[in-house]
Amino acid sequence: MPVNPLFLRCKRGFSDMRKWIYTVFSILLLVPSLAFAQLSVDETGLHETAEPIFGGVQKTMDIGQFLGTFVINPLFALSGVIFLVLIIYGGILWMTDIGNSEQVSKAKKLLVHSTVGLIIISGAFAITNLLLEILNNTSGPTSP
Repeated sequence: MPVNPLFLRCKRGFSDMRKWIYTVFSILLLVPSLAFAQLSVDETGLHETAEPIFGGVQKTMDIGQFLGTFVINPLFALSGVIFLVLIIYGGILWMTDIGNSEQVSKAKKLLVHSTVGLIIISGAFAITNLLLEILNNTSGPTSP
């Protein structure tokens, strides 16, 4: 007996399930906007707190810090999320095969390729951080 999905068992069919999907995605999209209702750093007094400990808060950044903070690190984070989605998709493909060896081989390839991609991206992240540390050390070599 084939498995009947939940939306086919509902009396109203797919339109009822579609309403649930729209509701969930709307909530997921609107909830992060509530996080923007927060105080700025100047209103919290963090500058006065950080002054004795860190010697003040840096207000400007150079192009390397900007690229590292707002371009490179988010791209690496996005690649991690893509890896997670591919692993979940490969696992679902593998679990839902019904004697279909072609689907199993496709799932295995997807899992292996996404793992190799994660290893390559992790190596690129390590090399990028190493290079940024070397480039940020502009004081020159130190003598003993």
